[in-house]
Amino acid sequence: MINPNENFNRKLLRKSIFWSVWLVVVIFTMSHIVDILMIIAVIINGEMSLWEIVKELIKSLFSR
Repeated sequence: MINPNENFNRKLLRKSIFWSVWLVVVIFTMSHIVDILMIIAVIINGEMSLWEIVKELIKSLFSR
């Protein structure tokens, strides 16, 4: 016979793993959203060439 409490704990564990993964994804996206917005603004203004944008992207990826 399966202990109902054990089943509940397993569900709770699954839920907490899901939420922690989700939180990491959100934090990662938030840390990069400024970069993404700046790139969009730069493209709209046409201040930089595509090559310069790519260089900035690589620099921002390696700095974190």
